[in-house]
Amino acid sequence: MHIKIPQTKLFKVVSNCGNVIEATSAHEMLSHVLIIAEAGGQLTVIGTDMEISIVEKTTAEVIIPGRITLDGAILNNILNKCSPTAMIELNLEPQNSRVVLKADLSIFNLPTLSAQQFPAIENHTFKTRFTIPFNQFKHLLDMTSFAISHEETRYHLNGVFLHSKNPQELRIVATDGHRLTKAQCHLNDLPDSIPSVIISKKTVDIISSIAKRNDYGDAQQLTLDLSDTLIQFSVDNLVIIARVIDGTFPDYERVIPKKDKSIYVDLDAINIIVTRATIFGNEKVKGIKISFDENKMRFSYKDKMIGSANDEIAIIYKDEPFEIGFNSKYIIDAARNLKLKSDAEIWIQDENTPILIKNSQSDDAICVIMPMRL
Repeated sequence: MHIKIPQTKLFKVVSNCGNVIEATSAHEMLSHVLIIAEAGGQLTVIGTDMEISIVEKTTAEVIIPGRITLDGAILNNILNKCSPTAMIELNLEPQNSRVVLKADLSIFNLPTLSAQQFPAIENHTFKTRFTIPFNQFKHLLDMTSFAISHEETRYHLNGVFLHSKNPQELRIVATDGHRLTKAQCHLNDLPDSIPSVIISKKTVDIISSIAKRNDYGDAQQLTLDLSDTLIQFSVDNLVIIARVIDGTFPDYERVIPKKDKSIYVDLDAINIIVTRATIFGNEKVKGIKISFDENKMRFSYKDKMIGSANDEIAIIYKDEPFEIGFNSKYIIDAARNLKLKSDAEIWIQDENTPILIKNSQSDDAICVIMPMRL
């Protein structure tokens, strides 16, 4: 195989496909990316960990068609250090199973494995297909994925739950048992019935990473294909095929509190106060006490070894006073990811009931946080 391709083109596809590669893998081949050059000038790069596969196509000057594998991390690091104006040349030397990479005056001699041993990417049959603006889907993930559980024993909570509850309504939910997030949007072309699937955290992280590296405009569409065991994301010339988590997501609606009392707050101000109040604490879990009194919302934090902090903001509140404790990280995460700023509404009941944070104008995004004893 022998090709020439601009650094920007090759770096983009190698970076995207390299997202799936683990830093350490029991199988050496899974640390490699497969590069396929076709006579018509099409170049395909593939990365996989056997659970998730990423395939992206681009164009190159193909002098000799063929296929090679290269260590994805090493190739990505080399390309990252090359000038964006460089022309990259890859040339396989069959006699010694090495690939020569040239970039301007730099020459690298890289080992390769047999391309025939790279795992085959199968063609799959899917039940359902729909499209959604890429940035809108990314926004749904941003508002929910921070609540994914990291406990491996609760594998069915190690991802986001994608499903449709009502006609033309796509919904994504995540929970770790201590907090719950839900985000939804209206899609005119959403099929009447779609498989309910749990998308793994790694798949969500890959989508987020690709979104940061690629400037997808608001008009860029994302196509989703679903079956009971797989989900496929297609955007531009990139395809992600991921196995979904085999498990049953809990009945999350029963833990969403009903509206009793509500207050309207600036969530950015609360984020600043809670972050400032707990900044000096050394405890792994920093519990903050929130008190509701007449037209005041008070915050107090105490560290046994260092000291304490108190703060407050003005609110409209005329009901009975009470206080409730929370893991401060959950409050901060909700404030940063829901991005409600001054449009936040908080539903409260008593010291033993979860609170619900939402947009004051709609229910399209909510976060439920369980109280903790302090």
